[in-house]
Amino acid sequence: MLYFDSHFSMGRTHLVCEDYARRGHSPFPWVMISDGCSSSNDTDIGSRLLILAAQKYLSQLNRLPDYDSFGKQVISHTLKIAHSLGVPDNALDATLLLAIAKGRTIQIYVYGDGFIVLKNKQNDWRIIEFSFTQNAPFYLSYWIDESYRASYQKMLQTPKTLQIYDGKNSGLFSFDKALQYQFSLDEYPLIAITSDGLSKFIDMNHYKPVSIQTLLPQLFDFPSLSGSFVKRRLPAVLSSLETRKILPFDDFSTGVFVDAIS
Repeated sequence: MLYFDSHFSMGRTHLVCEDYARRGHSPFPWVMISDGCSSSNDTDIGSRLLILAAQKYLSQLNRLPDYDSFGKQVISHTLKIAHSLGVPDNALDATLLLAIAKGRTIQIYVYGDGFIVLKNKQNDWRIIEFSFTQNAPFYLSYWIDESYRASYQKMLQTPKTLQIYDGKNSGLFSFDKALQYQFSLDEYPLIAITSDGLSKFIDMNHYKPVSIQTLLPQLFDFPSLSGSFVKRRLPAVLSSLETRKILPFDDFSTGVFVDAIS
């Protein structure tokens, strides 16, 4: 049986949570997360608008979305909503990660930075990280505003600013590379997407980042898969970590699929 859920939490350095997460069933089971840029205005609003617009557009499809057309449709629709509400354009400076289950396969679309987390049947973890040099993700908001995109490219100085780490393998790619992945639940019974907050947990005892590998079992080994299992697990883990003076400095969001025998 396939279980799926999502949740988000605020980091210690933030006054508002700029991450958002949501799950749904139409047209297929899905989870989405979004991480708003801290240096832009009102991205806590923008991250929510992006996911709600993506949810609406996805629900109108009877197939898996095309990476490029989906991104363009989502940001175009979100921009119209933002304008109608008087929300500034740069409020949409936010990532969007989407995972969709169709049959025994999970399709993942990444717009911006973040992580894909996988656990195989031998309980080995695989982490795929997407990051950008100068900490400047290629947001969907750059897709439709030519002047905004030109300013972004000028800041980069070189097109190859997307860094992808997959275990011991890594590579540097063009910032606008399409990030679409497919994984089998038969190989990976647990498949998750997370924001870059996964790498921002700090051990205040030693004032250093906590290893992601150390965090994964605590975050994603679920005692129970009933109901809102991620919404139960995440606050409990954060509370437990706090007693050990391990704090999330950044907002954190995640969406998880788990295939298990019911």
